[in-house]
Amino acid sequence: MPECHHCDATFEEDEELAAHLTSAHEWEELGRIDRKRIEVLLPEEVPQDEAEIQLDTTDLDELLEQEPTVDGITGALAEHERLIRQAQQEGEHGHANDLFWDYFEPLATHLDVVVTVDGSSVLAELMEQYKPQADANDPAPTPVIGNAIGRHLIRTQLTDGVAAVPADGLSYLFALHGDETGAGWEEAAAYGWGIAHPTEPVADRIQTTAREDVYWVASVLEHAFYADQYAACDCLADIVRDEGVDDVRFAFDAVSRCDRVDRWPMVPRYWDWENAVDISFEWESDVVTRIRDLVAETGRTQDLPDDWSFQDLAV
Repeated sequence: MPECHHCDATFEEDEELAAHLTSAHEWEELGRIDRKRIEVLLPEEVPQDEAEIQLDTTDLDELLEQEPTVDGITGALAEHERLIRQAQQEGEHGHANDLFWDYFEPLATHLDVVVTVDGSSVLAELMEQYKPQADANDPAPTPVIGNAIGRHLIRTQLTDGVAAVPADGLSYLFALHGDETGAGWEEAAAYGWGIAHPTEPVADRIQTTAREDVYWVASVLEHAFYADQYAACDCLADIVRDEGVDDVRFAFDAVSRCDRVDRWPMVPRYWDWENAVDISFEWESDVVTRIRDLVAETGRTQDLPDDWSFQDLAV
């Protein structure tokens, strides 16, 4: 049954949903998929200034309607990037943004299915094909690939331990945190699941990055505490004692996030933590004591109530 994602109204037919979208919602608030629905079913309702700049997403839609395969997801990612680059070249940056976000979830879902069924070799191929760029002009597929890497790293760490976590996946995520568009920057937080890796200097990289981007470190430390709270606490201690870190409040913010019992981290996007992996979290008493000592050591308690809890560390 077709459903409006803007107001949760449901309809019997796609034509009814298209008519609702044109009458109840502004064109600017509609995503690419909803706009495509109107273009096909009610082309006369497309604003005149929009009609001549539409991009044909038929090939991409057909690829995503098929059963997930290596060839299918490889083709879908390539077509997705082509459409986004075309929109950018035509100066339609709003359309490029719509294309990116409207297809993020189905692309990530398809890729994760392929990785789960066919193994992680497809990730190695995609990482080689779509590399994060130092100038922050990353290829469009990199956040989707980062999303799949994050899911794979978490499953691997929980099932087989951190030593089994692929080093190339960790390196890719760390490089992706430089994506200034935001999507890759956020997906890269799953890098924290590599804490205590035997060959990758994950903790050292997190500490170094904290001197430049403590906001990202708050997110990556959240993941690190779920992965190994002892190793994460060591990393936290190094960060808050590092004179090069401007505001240690954001490092402690990771602790407040882990203390919430009603949610898991926000990335990987579109992932159901409780159904995807066997995971639970409970603070170890000696870790709690050490964190409280670190809070006192850094003077953070001056801004907290006398009976403060980890929730009070939220920024």
